[in-house]
Amino acid sequence: MSKQTDKNDIELAKQCLEEAESLFTQAKYEESMKLSKQASALYKKWSLWKDWVAVGNDIAKTYCYIGKYKEAVKYMQDVLKMSGIHFGERHPITLNCLNSMGLCHDMIRNSEEALIFFQKALEIWKIDFETHPQMALVNNNIAGIYSDLEDFDLSVLHYQEALRIHQKYHENEDEFVASVLGNMGMCLGRKGETELGIENCKKSLDIKRKIYPPEHPTVASAHHYLARTYLTKADFANALPHYEEAMRIKKAILGGRHPDVLLSIEGIGLCLLETGEYDQAIVCFQEVLEISKEHFGNQNPELARSFLNIGRCYAFKENYDLSLEHLQQGLILLSPHFSDTNFYRNPVISKTHNYQKTNIFRYLFETKVDVFSRKYREQTQNLKDLQASLETAIVIAEFIAYQRQSHKMEGSKHVLMKDVAELYDFAIERGVEISELYENLPVTPQYPEFTHIPYTSEEIKALTFDFSEQCKAVLLFSNLKDNEAKTTAKIPDKLLDTEKNLVKKLSELENRMNIEESKGEKKNEGLFSTIQKEYLQQRQVYDQLIAKFEKDYPEYYQLKYSITTATVQDLQLYLSTQTTPNGKKRPNNSAILSYHIAEEQIYIFAITSNEYKIVKVSKPRDFSKNIEKLQNSIQLGHIENFIKCSTQLFESLLRPVWSFLQSANKLIIIPHGELYYLPFDVLLNQHQITDVNNFEKLSYLIRDFDISYHYSATLLLHSHKRQQQTNQQIDSFFGFAPIQFGGEKDSQKREGYVVKSSSGKQEHHRRRILKSSGNDQAALQDLEETEVEVKEVYQLFEKEGKEAIALFYDQANKQNLQEYIGDYKYVLISTHGFLQEMGKSTLSGIHLAPSNSTVSKTSIKSPLSIEASTEHPSSIHKASTASIESDNFILHTSETYHLNLNADLVVLSSCESGVGELKVGEGMMALNRGFLYAGASNIVYSLFKVPQDSTSRLTQALFQYILKGGSYAQALRKAKLELIADEMMEPMDWAGFALVGG
Repeated sequence: MSKQTDKNDIELAKQCLEEAESLFTQAKYEESMKLSKQASALYKKWSLWKDWVAVGNDIAKTYCYIGKYKEAVKYMQDVLKMSGIHFGERHPITLNCLNSMGLCHDMIRNSEEALIFFQKALEIWKIDFETHPQMALVNNNIAGIYSDLEDFDLSVLHYQEALRIHQKYHENEDEFVASVLGNMGMCLGRKGETELGIENCKKSLDIKRKIYPPEHPTVASAHHYLARTYLTKADFANALPHYEEAMRIKKAILGGRHPDVLLSIEGIGLCLLETGEYDQAIVCFQEVLEISKEHFGNQNPELARSFLNIGRCYAFKENYDLSLEHLQQGLILLSPHFSDTNFYRNPVISKTHNYQKTNIFRYLFETKVDVFSRKYREQTQNLKDLQASLETAIVIAEFIAYQRQSHKMEGSKHVLMKDVAELYDFAIERGVEISELYENLPVTPQYPEFTHIPYTSEEIKALTFDFSEQCKAVLLFSNLKDNEAKTTAKIPDKLLDTEKNLVKKLSELENRMNIEESKGEKKNEGLFSTIQKEYLQQRQVYDQLIAKFEKDYPEYYQLKYSITTATVQDLQLYLSTQTTPNGKKRPNNSAILSYHIAEEQIYIFAITSNEYKIVKVSKPRDFSKNIEKLQNSIQLGHIENFIKCSTQLFESLLRPVWSFLQSANKLIIIPHGELYYLPFDVLLNQHQITDVNNFEKLSYLIRDFDISYHYSATLLLHSHKRQQQTNQQIDSFFGFAPIQFGGEKDSQKREGYVVKSSSGKQEHHRRRILKSSGNDQAALQDLEETEVEVKEVYQLFEKEGKEAIALFYDQANKQNLQEYIGDYKYVLISTHGFLQEMGKSTLSGIHLAPSNSTVSKTSIKSPLSIEASTEHPSSIHKASTASIESDNFILHTSETYHLNLNADLVVLSSCESGVGELKVGEGMMALNRGFLYAGASNIVYSLFKVPQDSTSRLTQALFQYILKGGSYAQALRKAKLELIADEMMEPMDWAGFALVGG
């Protein structure tokens, strides 16, 4: 064929592509793709593979736009294969194909597959090119995936990395920068940092206005990003004009029926809905629905969002049946093999189905739960509607469990639990209401539409308790199960070691980023970027390794996700067969009080070995304030305020179940929400108060009960199972006290030592030195009493002939702690703790001595070889001080998760070791949680700042009673009663300490 014919074909291909692009902008996708395929055939005819690949990427994108996702993936597979053949698998053109393949999977919400392609492309770019402009685009795409998965922290890191790489090659702010800023702004808004999100979106809009004329599609997109972030903040007055401007621009350029206009119209509708303009909102959502059907057909999953929004509008208009009809249509669109328009029926949740629009699917269910309840309460009073509300809640709880499983990232799981917290409140409320109704019905009406709801009061009560468990510490338990699965599934030790080292490295890098962020204006941007880059690289390696575990070791996958919550029956069996730490049987006299704090109600689940009841209490308006006031009164010693707050909290939390507890002598408290801050020990029964002028005379709850706590009843049983293993260990003790911190400038630095024995008791001095909560070690006071505390406990074990060791001063350092703590049954760490608020999160940990002195392995394993000395024991050697890290004297909470513990009991004798960031659905993210995860069966921790002298006395008494054979809760109670009996002692001296476990 002649060169002229060749030239004519190429010109024809270019003309086809120009016209295809024009048709694409007009949303004429089928016509556009037909012309693109014509151009593709011409390029293939003349072996112009570079052009053929480029057109193939566009064709795959068009398939996605018309909803033919399988065809898009199949077409892109062919393009990727041919690119690999003609250019090589590591060529930039092929890497761009990997990126396009990721985008195809992203559009069908196959996020895991999308990440695989994006990360593979990114990995090759890094290896072959170290850095390349295209890596910015891939990071941006990965950030979008993590944003969709609601792992906003990781998403923001990838957006920042995209900007860093792009700005390395482009000095000026361009459209890519503007686009990333807009995406990151929306992500920050969803993360809860709305002000920063709005700031980023405004920057994006400013950049685009400089580059493009006012009426340009990309300027409209910037308005949309800003509007959506305002909407996240519930700032409808500012969101609406930006949605309207985005719509005006798009309509002027693309026409009123173009699909790119849909999101702007929907945004306007959402603003109208939230401001009570329901009829106008319905008009907007109906328009979105009609345009969507025109372009995407009647079965496209995107339509479900419109049905949800219209359903919400009709619910607010109190037209509940019409609302339910629209919600049902949305569920039908998103559910395979489900087409029942009877809104009393629900689709069956299938773990094998890859649900599209998972959040919309969940919102449809959640709205349906609410609408049925309102229909019952406000219109029908028909039990069927109330049952339908609970039936739907049961189904959506199944789906949430499925969603939790599909969310691989910890951050996204936290967001999910925060989003669904209100649903569990609702489900518990419905369960309690229905169980009460059932008790008064001679015959419970049953309906064929309902396949999940029980029909007896006792079964409903059991189901309601299950709802309360499903929103407590689920992530912590799943992580513990994950660790067990890795061991049980016979994954090779080499791979497990790799995974462990990666987790430790990621934790270290994350901690360093947090520390740098906490410096505010003094933050070193260059250092932060370096740490961030390394974190993202290591995170990619880690994600790939976990994917390998799940694929290559099916038993690991099965065990990891086989998570079931504790039932009432399980707990009653546990309560009837309890044993002490030394294996002796206990009397059957314990009670579990599991709390659920809703917006207006407090639910108390009270369980003994043979009884179970649920009590609903109206939540006092000043409930949360009272907990805060109680803590303040404890710290300040204000007895009048203390008694007032303590008795009021008793009336809300214990009076409703007081008669139920009369035969019990131990309480196991499962807190929820703000109750994590409350020491139940100090609650006062106002009927028993005889003296209001003396702390020592008050009738504290601790006088009547041994008291312990746990994150959830499920974790309580899990810890009990683990304790059956740890309490079989030979009694051994590990003590740790850094003592000196640099705050007292005139004090002479003592040489570190390891103690084998000591004689005589040191006198206690009444010094109000708090184990304070700051992370500036130079400002901390020395804790001289801790030396006495740890020595005295050590001597208790030494006198009993039990293995024991204690490290003091610079021997009590991070390296020694991490290396040797796993060898002992009992652990006591006495030092300063710190808790630093950092915007939306906290930084916490404990202070140790700098790691410049270590104990030899042989000496610490063989205590008899250690000479008692406070000078220079021969068994101690100095380590090199050349490379001491600036924070090597702090054990951060994140690092505790990587301690390899076999301890039956860890005592954290420091300030606020049980306080941290309170996360909805997980509880308190504190230091004690890390030790629990690392393998400790029981932990004594503190809820506020504690004095060193009384803490020392409490700890010594605690271990005295433990060695006499009582349970840990019993030993802690007796130790506290000793301090209460001393009229010099106030609640501040003993009430701050609590026990997780038994």
